[in-house]
Amino acid sequence: CEIMNEDGTMARLPELIEFCAEHELKIGSVEDLIRYRQRTERHVQ
Repeated sequence: CEIMNEDGTMARLPELIEFCAEHELKIGSVEDLIRYRQRTERHVQ
């Protein structure tokens, strides 16, 4: 899934920040997701 600009190009971080602010959304990185899962899920060793 991608967010596209009006001209059909892929939205980059500055445009994504603006889009999220307009739509009351949050931005997270893959690193954020990894950290969250490490804190909240059990891992088999």
